[in-house]
Amino acid sequence: MKFINPYEVLELETLDSSELKKAKRRKLADFEFSDDNTIQYKNDKIHKADFIRVVDELDEDKKSNYYWFLKGHSELNDFLTMGDTWFFLNYQSQRIFDNTEFIDFISPFFAQQYDKTLANVFQKQDVNLLKKLTSVPPLISSFHIDQTYKGLRKILDDKIEELHQIRVSIDNEESFYNEYNVSQIVSDLQAKINIELYNALPSYFQSQKDEVAQRLRNISVSVFNAFHSSKEALDIIQLALELDISSTKRQNFQEDYEQISKIQQQKEESEKYEPILLKYIEVVNSLQNLIERIEETDFTHSLEDRVRSLFDIQDLNWQPPIFDEIRKHIALLIRSLSVEVFNNYANIEVSLSLIQIARQIDVDGETSQQIEKARSDLRQLEKEIEDKQNKELNQILEIIIDLNFKINARTALIINQESVQIFLNDIFTQENILRLAALKTNSSKKRLVEELLEISESLEPNYSRSFVLRIARIAENDSYLKQYIINSSKRAGIKLTKVSKQLRDDIQLELRRRKQQQQKKESSESCYIATACYGNYDAPEVIVFRQFRDKVLLKNSFGVAFVSFYYRFSPYWAKKLEKKKKINGYVRKFLLQPIYNTLKKY
Repeated sequence: MKFINPYEVLELETLDSSELKKAKRRKLADFEFSDDNTIQYKNDKIHKADFIRVVDELDEDKKSNYYWFLKGHSELNDFLTMGDTWFFLNYQSQRIFDNTEFIDFISPFFAQQYDKTLANVFQKQDVNLLKKLTSVPPLISSFHIDQTYKGLRKILDDKIEELHQIRVSIDNEESFYNEYNVSQIVSDLQAKINIELYNALPSYFQSQKDEVAQRLRNISVSVFNAFHSSKEALDIIQLALELDISSTKRQNFQEDYEQISKIQQQKEESEKYEPILLKYIEVVNSLQNLIERIEETDFTHSLEDRVRSLFDIQDLNWQPPIFDEIRKHIALLIRSLSVEVFNNYANIEVSLSLIQIARQIDVDGETSQQIEKARSDLRQLEKEIEDKQNKELNQILEIIIDLNFKINARTALIINQESVQIFLNDIFTQENILRLAALKTNSSKKRLVEELLEISESLEPNYSRSFVLRIARIAENDSYLKQYIINSSKRAGIKLTKVSKQLRDDIQLELRRRKQQQQKKESSESCYIATACYGNYDAPEVIVFRQFRDKVLLKNSFGVAFVSFYYRFSPYWAKKLEKKKKINGYVRKFLLQPIYNTLKKY
């Protein structure tokens, strides 16, 4: 329904009733003379029926007064009739604007014209005019609010749907955009969503502005997921945050923005630090390789140096926060390597040295606690092992003290050197020496060394010297104790040189006597098979075999082992062969004679 001001149509300048009637007759005549029963009114035509209707309203005093006011207020009148926006550009409040009856009178006309004007200005993106329009309170009743904003509400709904379809097309991989032209989507959205224009809208459109922002946020998520483009996703969220949206929405979008911003920052830093990241990724691979190969061979003695050679701890700690995760990964891998070393080799020392490397890496609190727990567990195991080893050390010490007491209770001449040496060799094997060397120096260890040094002074000189060297290996981790052993061994050597000549001669005589007895025993039992086959201990062949044994075999460790083996099993076969003359002939001809011929040349 168009707004028609009858006073304007009648062209009256007075409220005189007689003039009104004359003017009405003149206008009706104009209708009669027109071809389509209309007359021109401003920029439009009005029908006769509409003319009669509004002229009849002048019979009501209130409406007559309202029309007369509007005729005098041309800016408002022109807006109601033609949508002229000068009313808003030069707005001045009037007392009558507070009159509810006047507002009810013009409300349907104002709402209709305002709706059309607002939608038109919005589509033209005339920000300044839109701000003028929305700065003036609409002269409407509550009944016409929805009608006032109907056109613009439809435009916004269409825009919301358009944004939704952009998101759907990206999710369904049907979009024009791809990973190569994704940057274009930001400029396209900025063209579609004029932030200043949207922010100039009245509060009536708040829910739709929030929905526009939500659609932008959804597009941001799709762009991030589909194209892995954090920069464009961040720009779209920023666009949504520039809208004047509700506080709840803003808080949610701000969290999204900060999250994506962090990802974008990490991406930029990743590109910036890519060479360094690749270097430390190689460190990770090397550590994993060490863990996988830990069971192949025991290289624990050089493991700490290997790990330290992989990277510089200070350099790693100096890297920016983007390296936090890789620092954590490296530290935990070294901890795992430490655990594997202990599980496979029970080497507490190396395990603890690896844990110490891990502790030097700057990591978060939780990771640091994991490493400290591993260190604490290893320390506890170390203490348990050390307690066990010290207990074994004390047991050995008791045995050695008892042995030393028994030796001191006898004279040097009647010591069974062979028994003592066998006993010491059984206790101080290479494995036990290494275990004793690994123990920390304490009073028991020092006492053991002192007792052993004292025993060594009572032993045969050659064996004593080799035994002192063995004792020195016990103290190889303690330079002070090692020097003490060296000094003591020198004193022992001086003491041995002061032994009386008669005592030395007696000892040598006793040794020769024992050697002769042993040789006689060995001779009487030697060459069992050869003697049995040739029938005579003094047969030329038997003599050659015996000389080869004494001059060759007994001069090296392999020969001694062979002779020992031979003496253990040959008597049995000699007895078997003694009465078997036919078999003896075969053994003599095909086994012993070829050997004899070879040895005779030798």
